[in-house]
Amino acid sequence: MKNHQYKVLLLIGSIILLLLICYGVYSYTNTQPLTSSGIATSTQSIPVDTDTHPAPIVDNSSVVGEGEHCGGFIRNAPVCATGFHCQLTVSRPDTGGICVADKGSIAPFKSGISGSVILGPSCPVMRNPPDPQCADKPYQTSISISYSSSPTKVFATAQSGSDGTFKLSLPPGEYVVSAGSGNSLPRCSNISTTVESNGYSEVQIICDTGIR
Repeated sequence: MKNHQYKVLLLIGSIILLLLICYGVYSYTNTQPLTSSGIATSTQSIPVDTDTHPAPIVDNSSVVGEGEHCGGFIRNAPVCATGFHCQLTVSRPDTGGICVADKGSIAPFKSGISGSVILGPSCPVMRNPPDPQCADKPYQTSISISYSSSPTKVFATAQSGSDGTFKLSLPPGEYVVSAGSGNSLPRCSNISTTVESNGYSEVQIICDTGIR
């Protein structure tokens, strides 16, 4: 009698287990999308390594012409137009430089700044009549150009010749012209000037030797 009851309980347990397995299979297949062949496929997303699929870089750099600031270690640094290259003009390359025309190209600007640098006095005592040897002399030195809005930020440089003259091609705008090597003497004046289109602004920079 007990053996018969055991067999009945075992049969009931087997039937319950089979029903549970069938229910699990049915639940799984109903939660998965079917392909055209009727086979269920998994919808689990597969993570993508974004480090190996970087977003495309969009170049928003502005294109500038001759005499304008270019380069520098900044995002979207301005680049020179075709026919020009960025020439570093200061000792720190991270600040960039200015666009200058490639050899054989035609500059787009017909404007800029030209002038001369004068050094004096040459003698400790002024004489009457004036001694020609004590007259102010041309000064060959470095020329720095900055925008009037940022007078301490040099963006273009040049060198005056042995006759003291210099000339830079620049776009129209408001500028400050400085001269000298940065030493206390000679001490050169800073000149503010306006560059109009199709013309060169003439300036004269006076540098004081300190001789008295």
